[in-house]
Parts: sequence; C-alpha cells; structure tokens
Amino acid sequence: MRFPRLSEATCVAPRLQMLAMKAAVLALILFATSFVAAQTVVNHGSQNLSSQKEEHTAQQKVGPIIFQDYFTDGNDNGWVQINRAWHVILGHYIQDGDYFPNALGRGGYSLTHIGDKSWRDYVMSATFDITNAPGLPSPDVHTANFFVRTQRFKQPGFDVGSPSGGTFYEVSIWAKGVLDPRTGGANVLPEGLVIFAKFVNGVQVLRVDKEHSNSVTGTNSITIKAAGKRIQVWANGEQVVDFTDPKPIRFGGIGLSTTWEAEVWFDNVIVNRVDGPSHHEHEFRDDH
Repeated sequence: MRFPRLSEATCVAPRLQMLAMKAAVLALILFATSFVAAQTVVNHGSQNLSSQKEEHTAQQKVGPIIFQDYFTDGNDNGWVQINRAWHVILGHYIQDGDYFPNALGRGGYSLTHIGDKSWRDYVMSATFDITNAPGLPSPDVHTANFFVRTQRFKQPGFDVGSPSGGTFYEVSIWAKGVLDPRTGGANVLPEGLVIFAKFVNGVQVLRVDKEHSNSVTGTNSITIKAAGKRIQVWANGEQVVDFTDPKPIRFGGIGLSTTWEAEVWFDNVIVNRVDGPSHHEHEFRDDH
C-alpha cells in the first residue's frame, strides 16, 4: 500500500511552528529575567539614593543661614584656635601642625560661637580634605573631627579627642582603608570609621562607632543636623549617623579639629537654622 507523498511545504510547516513556539517561550523567559533584574537594580538604586534624598530634604527644610565662612577673605576672624596654629591659605582653612606654647596633647582645634544659646537647632555643612600627603607629619592619618552644640571647650588633655571641661557632640571621620586608630594600627578599616561621641564637662558619656564612613583619602563633604534630640550625619551624601539622645545637649557652637600632626584643610563652612514647631522648642527652656 502506498501512502501519498507529502509536499516539502507540508513537512516544513510543523517544524516552523515548533521553532516559533520555542522562540516565543525563550523570549518570555528573557523578558521575565530582564524585568526581575531591572527591579533589583531599581530597588538597589533606591536604597543608595534614599540617604541622599533624605540629606537633600534636610537641607531644603532648613531656615536662614546664621553663619558662613568660605575663607576667601584670607582670615579666620570669629574662630578661636586651641592648642595648635591654623592659617587661611589659598581660600582653605588649614591646621598645619604648629603648636602653641604650653600646648597639651597632639590635637588642634578651632571653634566659633562657643556657648551661644541662640544656636540650638541647626545644620552645619563643610568641605574637608584629609589627604595628608606623604612627607607630612603623621602621613598614615586621614581623619577630621567636627563639633556641634559646643557649650564649653577648654584646653584639651593628653587623651586624643577628650578635651577637658568640654560639653559638646563630636563626629570623627576616618577615610576608607585607614589603619584602625583604636588598635594602634593593628588592622585596616576597608570601609573607614565614624566615631560619634558626647562629652559633658569633659567626660565622655556616650560613644558610637560605625565602621563605614563613606569618605576617601582626599576631598569630602559633611553635613551634620542637630534638631531636638536627634543628631544626623551625612558624609558625601550618605547618612552615616542617626542618633536620638534622650538627654541632649541643647545649644552651642561648632568646631573643627585634626588628630595628631595630620595636615587637613576645611572650607565652605555653612550653618543654617532649623525652624519649625516639630523640633520641640518647649524642651529647650532651660540652658543645659
């Protein structure tokens, strides 16, 4: 018995249909995979941008500028130098390592509006460079320190970062890849270090260490917001500190500092008042 011979077109058609179905399935799989990957990227990007958005929001909600110094006038009028000499050079405020007579310890400090009771809720921002190039004193030290709500600040003692008689909040930023200052350089901190501390009458009553500073051996930016009981810090747009103090220091000025003989420069120091009833002014009736 003979079967009728199928034409070539008749034989090829089912194969083409099968290939088309496989291609459609593959396209659907690729689309789904791409969609999931895209969502992952979006979510990851949203996480990275969230802190930057919060910093931008914090900046946008602040009130008028109450202090600014770009050091373009060649002087540091209004600043109080402690322990070591500071100079304005080419528009940068530099702690260059020179010690005052009878200096104690190895830190250098410069502050403004110490104990100013009108400075309560505010945002401080600044640019700083912690390159501290080879050939300079303490070439392995890449750090800068910042002070907010500084009520008192006396001559520092021998312990680094522990000024005697002082009442203030301090933020210390150490760059990525530095030697760990807490272990005498026994290990490396690949993500850097942030130390947030509170001093009352020279006694450190609170300290929080975070091994992630988002800062580099080079030029960086910092924003510190002190509003009510909450202290927030951003380094290069990323939030690195968010702390609520149940018994906050309530007022005071700002300060800059370097550690040991490290040469650091600062610039673009701006302070904006934080306005609005949400910051619980009723909690600030006394002067503690």
